[in-house]
Amino acid sequence: VVIDDVWDREAWASLKRAFPDNKNGSRVIVTTRNKEVAQRVDERTYAHKLRYLRSDESWQLFCEKTLHSIKMDEGLEKLAREMVQKCDGLPLA
Repeated sequence: VVIDDVWDREAWASLKRAFPDNKNGSRVIVTTRNKEVAQRVDERTYAHKLRYLRSDESWQLFCEKTLHSIKMDEGLEKLAREMVQKCDGLPLA
């Protein structure tokens, strides 16, 4: 299960009850911009901080994950580049 963009500790405290650790091998991934939330998810938690991507890296990632073998015309590429720019280097956006 992926829970995206948890902003505060109270929100995580409410959500956490829905995911008891039943030792069955399942995992919960929480994304957050708040270091305190990341540290309080679980005492065994590993917090991985993603770095912002440069614009060329963002474009490359977008192309690898979405385009595959599709050829873009000029208008579509312009629109795609604007969309990538709005993600502002966030690799999970």
